[in-house]
Amino acid sequence: MQFAPSLITIIHLYGIIVVLSVLVSPRDEGNTKRQEQNTFTPVRMILARVVSDRAVFDTEHKTYTPTYYDNFAENFRATFDCTNAANLEGALMYIQAEGINVQKLSNCQRKNNMGYINIYEVILQQPTVLLANKPWEAIPEFADFIAMDNGACTTKDGIHLTNSCSRLFNNSMSDYTGFAVGAGKQTGNQLAPYEFATWYSFPNSCPMQTWLKKSKECRKEYRGGLCAFRSIPDGVACSFSVSLIGYVPIDDLVGITSLNSSITKKPYSNYKEFCEDKTGTYKGIEMSYNEEDRSNVRSLPYWKYPFSTEACAWRVETLIEFYNKQAKEKNMLPIPTVDELTKLNPPCSKNSPVCRNSKFGCKRVRYEQMCVPATEDLT
Repeated sequence: MQFAPSLITIIHLYGIIVVLSVLVSPRDEGNTKRQEQNTFTPVRMILARVVSDRAVFDTEHKTYTPTYYDNFAENFRATFDCTNAANLEGALMYIQAEGINVQKLSNCQRKNNMGYINIYEVILQQPTVLLANKPWEAIPEFADFIAMDNGACTTKDGIHLTNSCSRLFNNSMSDYTGFAVGAGKQTGNQLAPYEFATWYSFPNSCPMQTWLKKSKECRKEYRGGLCAFRSIPDGVACSFSVSLIGYVPIDDLVGITSLNSSITKKPYSNYKEFCEDKTGTYKGIEMSYNEEDRSNVRSLPYWKYPFSTEACAWRVETLIEFYNKQAKEKNMLPIPTVDELTKLNPPCSKNSPVCRNSKFGCKRVRYEQMCVPATEDLT
């Protein structure tokens, strides 16, 4: 059968316009539900991670990176080196549910010293081998979510890997997935009811070992899913490209650095200074409540009504507005609109058997561009 390009997808990656030709049979054009899938089509997503250290703009490579190493290659790899990420809802859920209740904290530090919300542009093309693993969709287009800690899959008992992790690299397993990106919904958390919260797993080289234990030999043998800098995924050599397009300081977002200290009479420089000021306007409390019955709630205005889904949705929109406003003044790329992302991405039926087989197909939603079943015919 002769194939011809019929759909051009333009992706803005690392500040560069990338044009992807999606090959579609002329006979089947406009009828993706009936097409036999033999590969995946790249999808562009906006995701986030909550981190402790501020990213730095690399003037030579024109991108933000962490600063854990003394060279660009390792710092770029550290961007998504066997780690979990989240949609914007999932990132805020993590902060709110686990990181800021002062009744659970000590030494005036948020959990894991949370300081920044990093914003990423991700281009995903799942490994082609995943198609042979049926059924493989935990969520349309995604494999199972895998918890990761310190650069490795979280073990079942401190020793043994989960089957989901082993499937990433053990090609002798019948349900081998390759270095597939996983997804898992995190809804239902009563302490932070973000309606669409989702976490993702991004497996990179040597996922069975932590960062400190990964050898060069292991990284070479099990290469992982991260694409080289300024490369796009093909589902064979790599499965995801990542660009750290900017970040939001949590202290700025929640208003701490806009408040004056009762001691210095000047704006707080960081969370620790705010927390230690027990005579300040908010008595050093970002958030406080009794977890057992969610009573005695006290918080900064940003975290007001923590157990309201409507207030949580407002916090997400405020995060986007805050980020895009500051992005204009720095070397950051703005978060595009959902409509802009959807227009650039392929229909869900291109990548998802679940969506091809559902009555009305699926539609892409939100900044992570998740595919959800449609309730009416979209054609």
